This record gives sequence, C-alpha cells and structure tokens, in this order.
Amino acid sequence: MQTDESSRALDKSPTRRETAPITVAIATFNRSNYLASALESCRKQLVRPERVIVVDDGSSDPTREVVRQFESLNVTYVNVGKIGLGNARNIATALCTTKFICILDDDDIMLPNRLRDHMVSFEQGVQLSHGGWINFNARLELDYWPGKPVTEDLIVYVGAAITHGACCYETSVLREFPYRSDTQGGTDYDLAVRVIRSGIRCRHTSSYVLLRRRHDTSVSALAAAGQANVRNAIVGALDLTRVNDQVEKRTAIARDVGEVVHVNTPPLDLVYQELGRPTGAMRVVGSVPRSAGRLVALFDAMKPDWHNIEIVDGATILSSTICLSCRPTADLRNLSAFEAMLGRHSIKPAVVVAGSAAAVTDSMESGLSSDAFRIAMRSTNLRELLLAYRIIRHQRDWEWYIAVGTDTARGVGGTQPVYWLVTAPFTRAEASAMEGIGPEDICSFVHRQTDLPAVVIQGATPR
Repeated sequence: MQTDESSRALDKSPTRRETAPITVAIATFNRSNYLASALESCRKQLVRPERVIVVDDGSSDPTREVVRQFESLNVTYVNVGKIGLGNARNIATALCTTKFICILDDDDIMLPNRLRDHMVSFEQGVQLSHGGWINFNARLELDYWPGKPVTEDLIVYVGAAITHGACCYETSVLREFPYRSDTQGGTDYDLAVRVIRSGIRCRHTSSYVLLRRRHDTSVSALAAAGQANVRNAIVGALDLTRVNDQVEKRTAIARDVGEVVHVNTPPLDLVYQELGRPTGAMRVVGSVPRSAGRLVALFDAMKPDWHNIEIVDGATILSSTICLSCRPTADLRNLSAFEAMLGRHSIKPAVVVAGSAAAVTDSMESGLSSDAFRIAMRSTNLRELLLAYRIIRHQRDWEWYIAVGTDTARGVGGTQPVYWLVTAPFTRAEASAMEGIGPEDICSFVHRQTDLPAVVIQGATPR
C-alpha cells in the first residue's frame, strides 16, 4: 500500500474560513477527468473540511497527479490496488480521525454550502445528515431531487428519499455498518437499509448540497443489474417476515410520502459557475396543474410576465399536470428569475435544453366512448384562452383543461405554440339532459360568449 499525504496550506482567501470536524471521503477509479472538479468543490466549501481522503482503487490514469494539485487541502491519498468500491470506502472510514465523514463520489460536485449545512444538522443531535441533489448531464440539463423524510419503508420499497453521495454520517455509524464488498452494485442501497433500520436519527439540511453527474460510465449505469439484484434480495428477505397485506399497506403509505418542500434552491448562476455556462438556449420548467381552474388560480398568485411564459406539453395523454416554461433563452438572469418565481410557489424546477416537445392534441379523443365528445377552443395566446375560461366559468360549471397543439403558428417573435382549452368529456345523453342541446349548440354558445371559434373533438381529430 502506497500513501502520499500533503500538508495543509493556509487558506489564501481574504478571511480564513472555519474548519469543521469533517473528513470528505472519495473512492475513485480511473476518473481523473472528473476528480479535479470533485476536489475543487472541497476547496470551495464555505466551511472547510478538516481532511480529505482519496482512496484510489487501482487507477491507471493520472489520479495521483490530480490530487497533488490541491495543496490547500489536507489530502491523504492512498493507492490500494484494485480491491472494489466497498473495500475502498471501508479503508476511507478506517483512516478517518474526525467525528463526521462526508461521502463524495469522484464524479460529483459539492455545492459550497454543503458542509456548513451538514454541521447545522449535526447540532440537532442527529447521526445522519442528508440533503437534496441536482442531477446534471453533458448538456447541462438540471433535474432537482429535494429528497424525502427518511423512513424504513420509504428506503426499502420506494426510494428517492436520499442519495448516498448527499449524505454525511457520524463516523461511528460507518464503523458499525461497513460497506459490503461482495457485490457489484447495490452497496449504497444495502448500507442505507441497514443504517435506517438500526434506528439512527436523521435530518434533512433543508438545502441542495450536491451536483450529481449522470453519464454512461457511472456506477449506476454500469452496475444497474447488480443494484437490482441486491435490492430484490433485500426486499425479498424482508417480505418473508411480513404477510402480503402488511407489505401492500407499508408500500402504499411509503408511496404517499411527499418530497421535502421547503428546500433552499441554489441560484442558477452559482450552479453554472460549477458546471460551466450553457452554450445554447435553455428552458426552466415546472409541473403545474392542467386544470384550467387551478392554473388560473396559480397565475393570479404568480402575476407572471405573459411574454416570457409558455406551456410545454410532454405528455401523450391529457394527464393531470403540464409543464410551465419560460421562453427559451441563454440569458442566465432570465432563467434564474423564472426559477425563483417557481420556487416562491413551491414548484420544483428543472432546466432543459430548448427544443420541441410532444403534444397531446391528437390524443384528446383517447378513451372517449362512441357517443362522447369534448369542446375545444384554440389560440396562440395563452392569456386569451384563460380569459375565455373565466368568461365561460361564470356561465357554466364545466371542467376545462389546457393542452398544446401539434401545430405551430407564425407570430411577431417567430414560431409560436398553439394552445387548446378543452372540456372534460361529455356524452350526447348527458349534454341533452343537461342542456337539451347537442355538441354543435354548445360550440355556438362558447363562441358567442368568448368570440373564439370552438370545435367538437370526436373520433380521431377535432372537427
């Protein structure tokens, strides 16, 4: 075993930052291209780690040379040969001399607030502090995962409550529950189940703490089969101790657990300082109700800039939600402002590359019986459609939904999406009993009230 330990240099920032009794533990294998970013994120922490341990699992690339570039960190580098991820992490635990140990995968990036926020959690007497994470890909698209309150059933049956790379533990916990070394994949899930079932106290940081890289050579991608096997084995073993109705009940309760709502979202300019600026146009999107009534109520509270919003419909059916989006832009100020607006209304954002999205107009008739129909209005002006909804709502208590058409229209600013306002399905019998009229009569009524043309949707296309 070879070791190469550097001495800690003084912080060169104008005011020296506080150091926390935390060791950042990184197990790595042939990831020198990503490792530099991970180590740089250690250096940028608002509260510095007392120590960083890099356990090299037998890399053949310039991993050692990358580590040597970070002289301002108290880095312990250990090259152990090829022993596997679980064993490499256990060596990091054995070398740790601080009270707390923070897990960092070699391809991920810590947000600057991470260690500070973990320390705040530990002040509450917990043994595991976990935060939200933001997945990103090569196109710099962002997918936000705030996490969930941790329970055994949520970890076992549902997932997405925590991700291992966004966890920080009391070191004694990982000494008591070492990583498995007998499997390819699934070590994080196995550890989480054992730790949570032990009854340790957990706390969310109420913040996002990690930028999690998604790529084809990640452990999750390469060891997906092993992860599935470990998960199935653990769930199967636990289910043997429970009757079927217990399993179903516990699973149902776990699935109803919502994400942590009040999570501080980092500004986009901070995120892209770490990742690099996007070179093309992007959108910030958030899931909002498709129901016109609920959407109108949301817009009344938001007071959005109507020139800067669009509806993006990625569903193939009239689902319960739809995506609210800013117009495509490469201006981080506009993207950040829209993200902040979503955050003020507890709407989880995502950042995606601008592009065409699937539309649902062709499937509005999906599931309609032979005598069922919808009434629909069409416009390139979303605000106009929602105003039409307000007018109709005062006359008839019908359910209306927003959809995006498959076609586009030419406007002042270029191509614009076409929006549809469509009713819940009527049957001819229901319409006759309710109004004593048919579909065409309802269309005429809607047109008279709103000045917008209305059509009947029945069969394959609107008519």
